[in-house]
Amino acid sequence: MISLFTMFFRIGLFTFGGGYAAYPLILDGLLTRGWMSEAQFADIWGVCNMLPGAVAVNTAAFVGYRTHGVSGALAAAFGAILPSLSLVIIATYFIARVNKSRILKGAFYGLRPAASGLIMAAAFRMAWATFFPKAGLLEFAKIADGVSIFAVALFAAAFLVMLKVKIKNKPVNPILVIIGAAATGIVCGSAGLL
Repeated sequence: MISLFTMFFRIGLFTFGGGYAAYPLILDGLLTRGWMSEAQFADIWGVCNMLPGAVAVNTAAFVGYRTHGVSGALAAAFGAILPSLSLVIIATYFIARVNKSRILKGAFYGLRPAASGLIMAAAFRMAWATFFPKAGLLEFAKIADGVSIFAVALFAAAFLVMLKVKIKNKPVNPILVIIGAAATGIVCGSAGLL
């Protein structure tokens, strides 16, 4: 459990850009320790994205529970939360004092592209594990063994809906897309199409 706490504490401390930026760090930690496969983590990540709350904390709790039970869930979630909580308390105190600092503005400016890169890497790794479940990351020779046409079609539909579709001049609520995707997966899985 200490290793769970320290892993998620480190991830919480060095992840900028939200939960999606934590994806590659969490995945690397899990694979390094042999706690689960990339495909298993992709499933957990998908479930945690549908739950209310911060995806990184949900994922920490889920991974902790899956590897060490309830005490593991608590240790991992606390490890994920503690750095942010501490940094927010400290930052609130100092930002009020140095709000116009060029150094602080420069730091935030530098963090934005790095956070975007981490989020894009997470999106790529998750898409790869979803579309090519039998191929390891960038194992191009194994792609033909198991392309998930269902996953590709569902991804394309959700992507296009979120980009283009508007109902009565309002964008579609992402929650409806998530519910629709889950319902489609349930129906197709129950019918033996997956």
